[in-house]
Amino acid sequence: MSGCISVNLSPEKDLKSATGVNYTPPPSPFEEIFVSKSDHAWKNKTTNTLISYLSECGDVHALKIPDTASAMLRAQGLTLQTQKQVSLQGKDALESLAFQKDGAQKILVKVLSFKTKECLYNLVYLGAEKNFSKDLSVFQNFAEGFKGP
Repeated sequence: MSGCISVNLSPEKDLKSATGVNYTPPPSPFEEIFVSKSDHAWKNKTTNTLISYLSECGDVHALKIPDTASAMLRAQGLTLQTQKQVSLQGKDALESLAFQKDGAQKILVKVLSFKTKECLYNLVYLGAEKNFSKDLSVFQNFAEGFKGP
């Protein structure tokens, strides 16, 4: 299973990761791990599910969330299953559900994408289909408590 699906897709070279992000890390048995294409990531070694986020800050006004979310998923070889507008902490967000076959197992990926005044955020949850629902509530709690500048 891939470690993370986030990838920098914006044409702006001066985009940087957000500072001043507030969140509560996922609880044990999740442990923080290093994933090169994310700001932070946590893995549950029991279920092998992963929660991560990627921020891109700078001139993000021209970036369109549906376009960047779809491009991010395609760049990782994922097949988009559904995409819908949702509300996250009173802000408009895009929820994408995608999948990828990894040998005999199907990997599911849920991405919540949203923008603030200066940043684009992708909150990511992934896991094997058989374990996907086990930590989905942990991801939802993480997303609902996530606050970026």
